[in-house]
Amino acid sequence: MDHNLTTMGDTLDEVIINSASTITRLEQLVQESRWESVSAHLQTIQGREDAMKPNSTTCELLYHNLEFYKHAPFHVIEALVKAYPEGILEHAKNPQGIFKLRHSAIAIAVLGTKEKSASMVFKLFVETNPKCLDKCPVSFYYDAFDKCDTEVLKLMIQANPSFIYQKDSNYLGYGLPFGRLPIHLACSNAECEKINLLLAFDPSLALMVEEESKMFPLHLACQSSYSDSIFNMETFRRLIEAYPQAAKEKDAEECLPLHYACGAEFDTPHFQDFVSELLKIYPEATQIRDKLKYLPLHYMQKHFDFCQENANAMKIEKPLVELIEIYPDALLQSDGDDQLVLCELAISEYPLRQVWHTAGRLCTHAYICATQTTLQPLHLISYDLPDLVENFMECPLDWTKNEGEMQDGELAGIILHYTFDALLQANHGIDSKSNLPSSGNVVRPCLQVDNNCSTVKTTLLHQLAYCSKFCDQHHLEEAVHLYLARHNAHFYQADKEKMYPFMLAAIGKNANLSFTFSMLLIFVLYQNLDDLGSRILSSKIKR
Repeated sequence: MDHNLTTMGDTLDEVIINSASTITRLEQLVQESRWESVSAHLQTIQGREDAMKPNSTTCELLYHNLEFYKHAPFHVIEALVKAYPEGILEHAKNPQGIFKLRHSAIAIAVLGTKEKSASMVFKLFVETNPKCLDKCPVSFYYDAFDKCDTEVLKLMIQANPSFIYQKDSNYLGYGLPFGRLPIHLACSNAECEKINLLLAFDPSLALMVEEESKMFPLHLACQSSYSDSIFNMETFRRLIEAYPQAAKEKDAEECLPLHYACGAEFDTPHFQDFVSELLKIYPEATQIRDKLKYLPLHYMQKHFDFCQENANAMKIEKPLVELIEIYPDALLQSDGDDQLVLCELAISEYPLRQVWHTAGRLCTHAYICATQTTLQPLHLISYDLPDLVENFMECPLDWTKNEGEMQDGELAGIILHYTFDALLQANHGIDSKSNLPSSGNVVRPCLQVDNNCSTVKTTLLHQLAYCSKFCDQHHLEEAVHLYLARHNAHFYQADKEKMYPFMLAAIGKNANLSFTFSMLLIFVLYQNLDDLGSRILSSKIKR
């Protein structure tokens, strides 16, 4: 029959639980999580004796109680170490009394202690008895590397430097694949102080390849931008200096570090700098596709949906411009999903001019490219054509000189500007890389070919007409009707080559016959009305 006896006295040695076992005062206080009482009791003679006794149920010392470390404050653990320092060297035993190598006191303490206290506990144990690290398995060092600070890493390297080269087949920390070394873990989590310490100990660690992914530390550092950690750029440069060739190495997915840098979270402070640093070392990386047939520039497309606001757009502007400047032909190449960069930018209404103008300056032809799954940028931005007519009909068409935030319709104007340029170049055979179908019906020069593509007589309407084939017809007609109400004289204003807007819509392989007919009707109607008005006015004068 069990006898349950309780007492409030702090000096009672034991409380009888049943006829077969007893519980010490220390064990009772720990079970009740009375931590201040535990600390005080460990400072008594009886408390020190209790610390040497095994648990009444598990037969393990308090040193080997994982739950104790999970909940006890640091000063209570410190009190245990002072009360029974010899216990640090004790290993937990299984029911048969066999030592369990992975269950040394320090290993259980580090595993159970919260991260903010783990480093203090590690140092406490090592300072009390450095031999506690003897015969500790690699898994313990990985646990400590995961949870503890750089000071602990220094102590581990002093005690067992070989662990930084050893892979633990049982360790899957961070949810990462098998085959990672401490340098890989540090790079994945942007633990820059640990990276610096490891490279200072052995710079050749930058050459270590992760077994499963075939990633170098530099790949993982670039991928670390997916986390919330901030990667110090000096550490990043030190990693590159240790092994610059890593910037040219492909992993198992045939990705270069630049692929990962371009796909990283754009709101991390080091995002832009990673791309810039890698481009300095290996600019040819901009031309290399991975296993999914993506160029580094294509990895930037995941950010476009978040870039309608200027603040977000500015974060990817610099790397976007750098990538385009180094390899502008990337704009002509679709990604693994058959998407083009400028088309994606148009869909996302990317609001910063520098990217659009860089593309127009270096690869104008990209403005008239399409794929089986997406149309040209002008078609995708056509809904903005009415605002273009509303806000910019009377403005000069040199879009490169506009400053400040974009106005409604301005993006459509920029895209129209470069689409117009691209069509002129393609129709005149200027761009030898044009992928437009060849035709014997070459368009004769009808507008001046220069950077502005505008003369006194070349109006916004001329550009709309010439590019009408690439516009959404509904939005184009809406823009034309608005144009008609505001400035109908442009419909029968010829350019320097005597070409009226309706003629520009009808010529060449880009002819838009239905739109031409509509424009022709407007031309005839208003031309006749003007003639009629002139005759009426003339007759009145004669009278």
